[in-house]
Amino acid sequence: MELQGTTGVGMELQGTTGVGMELQGTRGVLGEASGTIGVLTKAPGTTGVATEAPGTSRVGMELPGTTGVVTQASGTTEVVTQASGTTGVVPQASATTGVVPQASRTTEVVTQDQELPKLLHTHQELQKLIHTYQELQRFLRKHQELQKLLHKHQEPQKLLHNHQELQKLLRNHQELQKLLHNHQKLQE
Repeated sequence: MELQGTTGVGMELQGTTGVGMELQGTRGVLGEASGTIGVLTKAPGTTGVATEAPGTSRVGMELPGTTGVVTQASGTTEVVTQASGTTGVVPQASATTGVVPQASRTTEVVTQDQELPKLLHTHQELQKLIHTYQELQRFLRKHQELQKLLHKHQEPQKLLHNHQELQKLLRNHQELQKLLHNHQKLQE
C-alpha cells in the first residue's frame, strides 16, 4: 500500500494508478474494487490487460511485438519481492490463465526443436526404404518377364521333342509295314 500520488505494484489508494489495482469502477487484473467483476478484463479505453500509467514498467504483460509473458516477468525481481508481501496478489496471479501453460508450451517447443533432426533422419531412412522397395518391384517385374520368355522358349522345345517322338513312331510303323509285307510274300 502506498500514499496518494505514489506508484506501486501491489495496491494503491483511490485516485492513483498502479499495476495490480485500478481506479474504482474499472476492471483490473490482480485485484478489483468492490462491485467490479472479472480477472482478465481491462479498463475502458485501454488496449491491454495489465496496463500501467506512463512511465511505469510492465510487470505481467509483455511489450507489443514480444511473444512471452514468463520471459519478461523472470527479469523483474523487484516485483516478485513486493508481491510476496501483498495479501491476495500471488493467489490471484496464480489464477491468471495462460502463464503456466505458456511456459509449458515453451518447453514443448524447445523439445520439438530437438526432435526435428531425429524426425528428419527418420524421414530420410524411410525414403531410402521406399526407394529400395521400388527397385525390388522393378526386379520382380523383370524376373516375371524372363519367366514368360523362358516358358515361350520351352514350348518350342516341347514341340520339337514331340516331333522327334512322332518320327520314331513313324519309323517303327514303317518297319512294321515292311515286316508285314515280307510276311505276306512268304505266305504266297
